Amino acid sequence: MDSVLKTLVQMFDGTSVLVAAYDEFDRLRYGNPAFRTAFFLDETETPLWSEIMRRNHGAGRGSVIRAKDFEAWLISTQSRRGKTGFRAYETDLVDGRWLWMTETVRGDGWMLCIASDITGLRAEDRAVRQDRDFAVKTSYTDELTGIANRRFVTERIEEMLRRPPSKAGVPGSIGLLDIDHFKLVNDRHGH
Repeated sequence: MDSVLKTLVQMFDGTSVLVAAYDEFDRLRYGNPAFRTAFFLDETETPLWSEIMRRNHGAGRGSVIRAKDFEAWLISTQSRRGKTGFRAYETDLVDGRWLWMTETVRGDGWMLCIASDITGLRAEDRAVRQDRDFAVKTSYTDELTGIANRRFVTERIEEMLRRPPSKAGVPGSIGLLDIDHFKLVNDRHGH
């Protein structure tokens, strides 16, 4: 198995596809040279994803983030990041590249991110997909707080219930509190 792992790492290190693995705390544990170059990381760094985003945004490089309030964007994004088994989306880099990013999350919280450069696709197709992605994100986000909303949480719960039980058989529970007429409190005293 060690030789297979070594070969796999050598293959990842030699590709132009961006490959990264994050642990259950969202700390970078592996990033191939293409990933580290795109996000301005040296080969020994193991920062948290939020640190990568914050540092690159402050330096005007890395991912293009179209938000007036970066910290609110970061909180909103972290409320959804790593919460689904798989997701795919498009993202822009400040250097002009356009990436198709996939995130695959294991049951223990580790995440594999793979991004391919799709800059060559037609611009009109890109605009339609970006509008769709924005609409999907908006449908999962509370407009006032910017964090994941009830729809997002409900779909994640349904997804978890559809999964086969783990071998460990760890029990769990979910609690949902719904307060009738709470809108009146928000309207009178603020959110």
